[in-house]
Amino acid sequence: MKRFLLGAAVFALAVSCAPVRSRMKLVQGNVYFSRGMYAEAVGLYIEAADDPAIAPYAAYSLGVAYAAMEQDDAALARFGAAEKSVLPEANRELVYRSRYNSGIVRFTNGDFEGAADDFKRALEVDGSRVDAKLNFELSILSMRRKREEAQVRTTQKGSVTENDERRKSEILFNFVRQKESNRWKSWDFSGETDWEGPDY
Repeated sequence: MKRFLLGAAVFALAVSCAPVRSRMKLVQGNVYFSRGMYAEAVGLYIEAADDPAIAPYAAYSLGVAYAAMEQDDAALARFGAAEKSVLPEANRELVYRSRYNSGIVRFTNGDFEGAADDFKRALEVDGSRVDAKLNFELSILSMRRKREEAQVRTTQKGSVTENDERRKSEILFNFVRQKESNRWKSWDFSGETDWEGPDY
């Protein structure tokens, strides 16, 4: 799965009650983000977050920017903050995108179970999204494959341990056999053998 994130909060412009200045900072941040200037975008998103009406969208945009900079823990925290600061019924797109992108970040980090949960939660908001459905299935398949590989490694590790034990037993057995052989060789048989007799 490629690191495909749903873009920064362009849909925030639909918020009509927000002051123009905060919306402009969000738009400027989006311009910087589209040019790959993530640090500059982060600064503008943080400034835009000062306005309570824009704060959820700024938090989401911060999450996208942090994910682009591979600061995944910060990205997940911002996606969670964006989702929690709005009513899901009134802001379905924001909630969907936050959950979907959280799934992308978790999947990229190999947390397939967490990714599956996030994609499932995204589908609860909008069950018609094909990308979320495909990524949910891919997460489930990846989770199963990871478990199967772990079982194979455990089985192989167990057989290696059995082989090691078998090898140790053989070494010990050979050591005991050699000691016994040496003991019999060093036994004094001088009284039982007639060395004076004929040599055949």
